[in-house]
Amino acid sequence: MDSCGQELHVTPDDPSRNDIGELRDRLVATRREGIEKDFAIYSLKNRLTTESLLSGETFSRLQNLQAEAHKRTRELEKVNQDLNNAQEKLMRTEKLAAIGQLAASVSHELRNPLGAIRNAIYYIRESLKGAQILKKDPELEEFILLADKEVSRANQIIGDLLDFSRSIKLLRGLTNIAVVLRETLKSLEIPSNVKIQVDAAPDLPQVLVDPGRMVQVFANLILNAAALH
Repeated sequence: MDSCGQELHVTPDDPSRNDIGELRDRLVATRREGIEKDFAIYSLKNRLTTESLLSGETFSRLQNLQAEAHKRTRELEKVNQDLNNAQEKLMRTEKLAAIGQLAASVSHELRNPLGAIRNAIYYIRESLKGAQILKKDPELEEFILLADKEVSRANQIIGDLLDFSRSIKLLRGLTNIAVVLRETLKSLEIPSNVKIQVDAAPDLPQVLVDPGRMVQVFANLILNAAALH
């Protein structure tokens, strides 16, 4: 569940068990046809005692059966490979679904104590305003601000985990990416250790993206840059 109490699900677009069942049926049918062809070739060879007894028609029939058997064998190998790939994709889908549910559960449990820590930091900071201890130890206020900053960072990580656990529908549209970037910069408090320069051509073509998600991408890039310095 997320912080609003809504149940979250992962709905990846991977093959279902019905798809695997259909592939398995194709595999069994192809295998059966291959066995029948092999048996026909074996029976025909047993009836031919020597190469000299082979008439032109019989020899041609034998060649056609052999070619058909090779074709069926290749089809069988392809169906078998498709079945294995579908099974692997289904296993990955189930693992991702489990990870998403775990992420949502852990995120919800972590937000409660983080909220209590943030409230405690706010109380301490307000209580120490103008106190003599801050004059004696100026670094104390810096540590309080650092603690508050790290709580915000932890909340951001939790938000990313919740986004991972949700089934996200992208709202794509033709967008001027430079405009989105400038709007993002206006809405953010740029860290002092990050310098940003926007160099976009005036005739920059529009791209098909989700503007809301691009704002998040740009914001994450800025935060990551600040964390590296």
